[in-house]
Amino acid sequence: MKRLRLFAACLVSFALGTLVPLTHTHAQTNQTKIRYYTVDYMKTKPGQNPERMEHDLWKPVHAEMKKDNVIASWSVMEPRFGGTGGYDYITVTGFRTMADLEKEQNSLWPVFKKVWPNKDINDVLKTTEGARDETRSDLFIVADSLE
Repeated sequence: MKRLRLFAACLVSFALGTLVPLTHTHAQTNQTKIRYYTVDYMKTKPGQNPERMEHDLWKPVHAEMKKDNVIASWSVMEPRFGGTGGYDYITVTGFRTMADLEKEQNSLWPVFKKVWPNKDINDVLKTTEGARDETRSDLFIVADSLE
């Protein structure tokens, strides 16, 4: 009889335990949220196609940095409504921590050489600077959000 009661108590405890929500057991959840964004404002030079350059040249570099968990996201965006304020497009890079933001600065050229081992960095910089000017750069910190 004692064994039957012990078994029943264990069974009830297990069943009740499965009904408890596990909201505070996922400590890594906040670590995956993007908390910081750098926004770089670009002005296209006449006769250039910087969107293609961003896609063909820089997107693979940022994809590798995302794969290496240096950055959380990277996007190229064009304004549609309202004034452009002296820029034609922006690039937005998302980071989980300030440490990742600092790591990106140190990782950019090594990752570039990994992705494009046969490209000369100086030639790439000339191509990039020939296609557009960076008019300003901002850092945004997420204060509140819905996901």
